[in-house]
Amino acid sequence: SSCADNANVVPLLRAYAGTGQDHFYTTNSSEMNAALLTTYSFEGDAAFVWSTQEASTVPLYRLFNQNVNDHFYTIDANESNVALSLGYAFDTDSHIAGYLYPYSICGASPVYRLYSSSSTDHFYTMSQTESASSAPGYIVEGIVGF
Repeated sequence: SSCADNANVVPLLRAYAGTGQDHFYTTNSSEMNAALLTTYSFEGDAAFVWSTQEASTVPLYRLFNQNVNDHFYTIDANESNVALSLGYAFDTDSHIAGYLYPYSICGASPVYRLYSSSSTDHFYTMSQTESASSAPGYIVEGIVGF
């Protein structure tokens, strides 16, 4: 497999709305700034993704369920279809938050997905420490991509 150009990697910005118990991620600083004018607080860079499709990368789909106020991100089209059947909808015109490797290649680090059933919130991080010592109530669901 060929490696994507790391010069085109961008931060996946993370914010959290404590009132709505939702983590939100975007590569778009204007979109993040708009979210920060509402109930979201900036939490820093959650991960690094490619902003355009590169060699060996796949789309990271971005969905949102307004009934439970939860953003959901996946590279798995089947998982995306299941989420759509459960009331999620694509959250952006492009449906895509960025691009990741689907498996561990080129020295890429994993992006972990955690979930809290009590607050219906998905949480994403590249930090092994953060995923291991996750907030009470969150369980590690696995690796989203690399």
